[in-house]
Amino acid sequence: MAAQQRNRQCVLHDFIPVNREPLRAINIKVARWCIRLRWLHRAMLRSSAMRVFDLETLACDALTPAIRAKSLLPEHGVYARAHRVQSDETSALVPHANNIAILGWIDQLAEHHGHAAGASRETLAREGRMWFVASHTINYLGESFVDDELILATWIEKLGRTSLTRKTVISRRDDGTPVVRAESRWALVDLSTRKPIAISEAIRAALLS
Repeated sequence: MAAQQRNRQCVLHDFIPVNREPLRAINIKVARWCIRLRWLHRAMLRSSAMRVFDLETLACDALTPAIRAKSLLPEHGVYARAHRVQSDETSALVPHANNIAILGWIDQLAEHHGHAAGASRETLAREGRMWFVASHTINYLGESFVDDELILATWIEKLGRTSLTRKTVISRRDDGTPVVRAESRWALVDLSTRKPIAISEAIRAALLS
């Protein structure tokens, strides 16, 4: 954290005006700083150079009794994928999976679940709809490191007319110990009006199956 703060102070020092420079010049330098941050946190971007590593399809027996018990998974409605931690998903100073990568996994797992339910983001976008995140609450329970094998499981905890609450647990594959628990609230939004719209019965049934 101290190193990050020092880095930020150095960058800020570069563009703080000492002689009332025009605001336009300041904005240009701020924009460059933002681009630099985006390059550092490439797990959140979807370009070819800044990709999220894909999640693996699970065998039907991958959710072992140990994983189910330790992760407190419900009996039904759980969607899960596997992932091996990549070096690009770890922090430079402390080489464990960083919080930006973990948030990316949570988002990507939700995307896969929606696709499996027949409501992929591409399909929704063509129909003028999209899931919008209202909130994420993430509890970090342990660390994961390069080549650690993880199980990512998600399910719908609460399903309203226009929104849903999704829970996610990330566990170690070998012993089922959870390293992350998260709760996210999503709303289905009409892209033309930017207002919530009803979740169809077909999508509701598929998400809960």
